Amino acid sequence: MKLTLDLPADVFDEGFTEEAFATGLRELALLKLIDAHRLHEHEAQRLLGIERWELVERMEAAGIRPTEKGFEQIRGELGRAIAARGLAHEQEKTTMRLLHTMIRVGDLDETIKFYCGALGMKLLRRKDFPDGKFTLAFVGYGSEEESSVVELTHNWDTKDYDLGNAFGHLAVSVGDIYKACDELRRKGVKITREPGPMKFGGAPIAFIEDPNGYKIELIERKEEAGAGA
Repeated sequence: MKLTLDLPADVFDEGFTEEAFATGLRELALLKLIDAHRLHEHEAQRLLGIERWELVERMEAAGIRPTEKGFEQIRGELGRAIAARGLAHEQEKTTMRLLHTMIRVGDLDETIKFYCGALGMKLLRRKDFPDGKFTLAFVGYGSEEESSVVELTHNWDTKDYDLGNAFGHLAVSVGDIYKACDELRRKGVKITREPGPMKFGGAPIAFIEDPNGYKIELIERKEEAGAGA
């Protein structure tokens, strides 16, 4: 079947091409044939070269309800596909992510020993800046490309800092908070709040202190069970 339309030459332009118009008209014609029960949905899908859920999406947009018994399953696939499309769109828009939190430390070696020894982080990189008289060290549980990490800044001429009352704490998840605190206590870590439920409800927590006096909250997460502190 061929359809010929005698249209003025100025109907189409770069923003509305003849090819796009013909493609849309062809799709509409196929949907009309499905609605008139003259064309099977699988055949229309083949002719359009699209996935099953895409055909269902376009049929519903045109007010046509699929006739197959697996409609609810298809609707579920459609919903998941639409959700995935929306998530991908949001990810495309979000180009920023949290890289690190910086804290100033007095004794860098002791601090690295605490975070990497007691808490099980890894020393990701360390660099001295002689002209500025400071050293930067980055520690974390994953690479900087995939995870947020902690930046330790050591100014060579400064041994102590006033922590002030604005900074709160870092937070680390553990599988069994009571076992984690026992292990940390054996390693000589100062526990400033014993493990237990939060006062107003929530997961069990505890607080420990690093060599510089910074507070670290431990939060029990069952999915971390089996992992060290």
